[in-house]
Amino acid sequence: MTTRYGTHMTSFVATPATIVNARLWGGVSKEYKDTWEEPDNANGDVTIVGPLPIDFVPSSILFASDALGAGTANVGLYKKNSDGTFTAVSAECFASDIAVTTAVAQTEVLFEAAATDIANTNKSLWQWAGLSARPDYAELFIALTFDTGTSSAGTIRLVVRGTE
Repeated sequence: MTTRYGTHMTSFVATPATIVNARLWGGVSKEYKDTWEEPDNANGDVTIVGPLPIDFVPSSILFASDALGAGTANVGLYKKNSDGTFTAVSAECFASDIAVTTAVAQTEVLFEAAATDIANTNKSLWQWAGLSARPDYAELFIALTFDTGTSSAGTIRLVVRGTE
């Protein structure tokens, strides 16, 4: 029988032991969630949901919505500019083209976008956003971008879980 070590266990038993980033093993679990009424919106409309720390390591993003009659939503990251406006860093790094024509039961969307995969699981938010270096700002904002507008208003819920 063979005994193997996971990545972090290999670090723990090394001589000398290698430090494992606390956000990956023993980090503080956080949950950010919001439920809101989304109005009928147009192609390209953006709903900024809220800020997440730049070094946050997401482990789950849950999305749910009422039937909004038409439309598709992306889940991604924006940065806040000095003038208070927002700019997309990666508008669909987590999920792309979620059909909201009919109701969406609470669904895991963290790995829904084609560009995401299991190799990203230990990455900080800024890395998920595709940035090549850690930026000097403290947070990114999770947001929904509607590629195709909706035709009715309805409730949307987003739950983001991870470690800091």
